[in-house]
Amino acid sequence: MGFNGIIGHQNIITALESVLNSGKIGHAYLFAGPSGAGKDTIARLFAMRLLCKENKDECNCESCQKLKMDVHPDFHVITPAGSSIKIEQLRELQQKAYLSSVLGGKKVFYFPEAERLTDAAANSFLKILEESPSGVVFLFTAVRLDNLLGTIRSRCQIYNLFKVPLAEIEQGLIKRGFTVEEASRRVHLSQGLPGLALQTDDDRVETKREPVILEELLQLDLIQIFKLIDTMEKWDREDVLRQLREWEIQLRSSITEAADRNIRLRNLKIIDKMSQAIKMCEYNVNIRLLLDELLISIKLIEC
Repeated sequence: MGFNGIIGHQNIITALESVLNSGKIGHAYLFAGPSGAGKDTIARLFAMRLLCKENKDECNCESCQKLKMDVHPDFHVITPAGSSIKIEQLRELQQKAYLSSVLGGKKVFYFPEAERLTDAAANSFLKILEESPSGVVFLFTAVRLDNLLGTIRSRCQIYNLFKVPLAEIEQGLIKRGFTVEEASRRVHLSQGLPGLALQTDDDRVETKREPVILEELLQLDLIQIFKLIDTMEKWDREDVLRQLREWEIQLRSSITEAADRNIRLRNLKIIDKMSQAIKMCEYNVNIRLLLDELLISIKLIEC
């Protein structure tokens, strides 16, 4: 898939195409937006075009093939070591940045969770970020800009990804081969996030943990809820966010299926709580506090 396969964000795609075609490549780019908006997809496709010697969309050159297989020697992904990106990782990055590229083109360093940079790590490479070696490009993605140091933001060209109009998501799904009925159903659950529309049901990204079914959640007593919170607190934020969205999808489906009016009203109240929790999770609120507030409040909602 190339830029032409992106759902929504055409203003950003147009701007990036202009940059690529002009040859005036900046040294750092930051893509910000909610989880599921498409910032990781856009960042990786931009990296592919930066590294492609032909500068073609959906190219099959050696560089593009290697990046698709996650074996490109000049594409470096910096992910958290534990809970954060540490200063030792940035020192290693700086050593690699000054080496010649393996395939003779550019070198791209990508931070898919830029919020995880510690202040010390971020400050340690401000100079190389501002005066990067020739041919080196830094890419960052983040949910919220204010979670990054201002000194990082000020050195980047920033692209904000907002929620996509539902009509655009529906058309994008149909172009990908979904039936009109299936596209409409997915759009209804997408909240304006293409990634969520694409990950619904059978093609949902597999995770390392077992999902908790909504009906099981609603039957837990307080002791069991606290045990569940203890378990979920250890999950990655993306797994927690995915579980919250799964519950919200199940709740919305149950609204039309429940015959009991009181159950429908209860589920509407829970949906409101779940939507708030999803936003809090996207904004990097502490997972433990978020789950305590959500799951205990759900337990207190009566039919």
